[in-house]
Amino acid sequence: MTTLALELVSRVARLDPPICNVHEHKGVRIPVRDGVLLAAVWLEPTLKASAGNTRLGRDAAELGFPTILIRTPYHKELLQHLGEVFCGYGYHVIVQDVRGRGGSGGSFDPMLNDAWDGQDTILWIRAQPWFQQCPYVGAWGMSFMGLVQHAMICPEDPRRQPDAMVPMQCSAQLYTVLLPDNNFALELYCRWSYFTHHTQDKVPNVLRLFQLVTHPIGHLARLPIGKIHEEIAHSKSSTTPAAALAQFLLPHIHEPPDSAFWSQTDFRPKLPFAPPCHFVGGWYDFFLREVLADYQAVRAAGRQTPYLTIGPWTHFEFGAVTAGIHVGLRWFETLLRQRRRRDRGVIALPGCCATPGPYGLCGPSLGSPTGSYYSSPGPYGAFSSCCATPSGSSLPFTPVTPGSGVPPEPVLPVSVYLMGEHAGWRHLPSWPPCSARVPFYLHRCGCSRYGGGLSRAPPGGPSPPSSYVYDPKHATPSRGGPLFHATKGGRMSNHSLEIRNDVISFTSDPLTSSLEIMGAVHAELYFSSTSPLPDLFVRLCAVTIKMATPVVVCDGLLRVKSCVGKPMPDGTRRVEVDMWSTAFRVAAGQSLRVTVSSAAYPRFLRSANTPNIWTGVTPDTPKSVQWIYHDVTHPSCVVLPVTCGV
Repeated sequence: MTTLALELVSRVARLDPPICNVHEHKGVRIPVRDGVLLAAVWLEPTLKASAGNTRLGRDAAELGFPTILIRTPYHKELLQHLGEVFCGYGYHVIVQDVRGRGGSGGSFDPMLNDAWDGQDTILWIRAQPWFQQCPYVGAWGMSFMGLVQHAMICPEDPRRQPDAMVPMQCSAQLYTVLLPDNNFALELYCRWSYFTHHTQDKVPNVLRLFQLVTHPIGHLARLPIGKIHEEIAHSKSSTTPAAALAQFLLPHIHEPPDSAFWSQTDFRPKLPFAPPCHFVGGWYDFFLREVLADYQAVRAAGRQTPYLTIGPWTHFEFGAVTAGIHVGLRWFETLLRQRRRRDRGVIALPGCCATPGPYGLCGPSLGSPTGSYYSSPGPYGAFSSCCATPSGSSLPFTPVTPGSGVPPEPVLPVSVYLMGEHAGWRHLPSWPPCSARVPFYLHRCGCSRYGGGLSRAPPGGPSPPSSYVYDPKHATPSRGGPLFHATKGGRMSNHSLEIRNDVISFTSDPLTSSLEIMGAVHAELYFSSTSPLPDLFVRLCAVTIKMATPVVVCDGLLRVKSCVGKPMPDGTRRVEVDMWSTAFRVAAGQSLRVTVSSAAYPRFLRSANTPNIWTGVTPDTPKSVQWIYHDVTHPSCVVLPVTCGV
């Protein structure tokens, strides 16, 4: 990247002007313990003559240049441009191809070798002469590049792991990502395999990159699972292994979570020993649940106060990358460069225990608050002194203009983007915040032209169930929400799904006051089905006032095995559907809407109405009927974490 290009990227990302020139060293080979050489690019910073005019430049001149490691399966030259941004602000950057990818040797066995490969790379960095000037190293990256950060955690020898990490939109394990809630993440499996396969040989340009993350995968999704990798391989004339990722994962998707393979690729047991972490996620990212779970696991260990930033992003949104750069620069400035001052006894660092830990860090503990941040209960039973308006909130609130996803300087360990009315950043001591669990009950009759009502009042008497027919050959499509697609996910209108005959909707009356939802949402449904293995897909929407447009807030799908839920004496079954987490303010005058269907295809594998999850759909596949009950003995509802309601 030229100096002019770096300046331009900095402007687009709303960063201060770079303080360093970037010098590129290609052809770096890093040996690991089994003799394999991993290819890398070393980006070396040198201070500009004008750097002394800025505080950051003066700090860099005094304290030196720490190092940032980015390990990627998507070719180092593609990620090199992001590395150059960090280099421009005074960091040595190593961008490395993981084993078997790009120019690195060995075979691509995702996650199986990334622990020792990453740890050996860290030791190699610590041994370099240029590293000694400011001897601290951080790790940064999103998606798979975040997962390999978790792999590098080394409880036995902290020198083998980074001194600070920024894992973005990722997970410390993949089982619940690929096989969520008894189902299979079909779109993720197909598109991730396709994208990985087509970034093996050469670096895609911007147009090609966009084509890869929007490529139609309908033809892949309709194939038997075992044939997907073959079809991907045939779509490209190449000598590379046939769709290596899909082929690698295929033998293991039938295995239980405690199998040898999934246990070996599960790095959650190492999270309590992680270096200071700043987790980054998106409300419409398919890694959201895992980001929150990893954050809570590190926090529960009590050895540090991890930081967390959740924005209004999908997985491929540019705003997520921009926010990750901002978060990374702030985190590494404090935890790496300014650590030199701490070592001299001058300052304390955030994200660390009050007593010195194994990394020699010491700083304020920002754990659970000593006082209540929400004082008086409101009419919803929530602690609602915070929410009549943002200005009346007792928690710090940073209003931003629409479309601005750059997180501000954190004043508390958790920064979450509150979507909806008066959108902006809410700062919290921890996640989840205090809330009241408020049920909204499904009703047969209501104000909605779609036929069902939604109310705080439980059903008061008998009511016939709502029903719909599910046809696997014409399964309800996936639209909006946490999709692995560059343009079809996120806060989209749900209208095109609600008008289908295989979707039923329940809508509340217009709210008399605003309602703030922050935390995990779930549905409690009583249902019956003619299918031996039905799916229940439940979605929460906010219906706008002017256009009556239902905007996706959050959703979740559960494949109901015979062992799931509670059988009732009358033959119905009670189940809980995890609808993931959100932070959303529904304005006064808007309505809440809940939709229920039996598919979100191809995001999830569609049910073939057979006892076998992997049975494919054929022209002879039967339809099924689902009944959703909502009467006095079957009070189906959606439970919302209400932090504020008037």
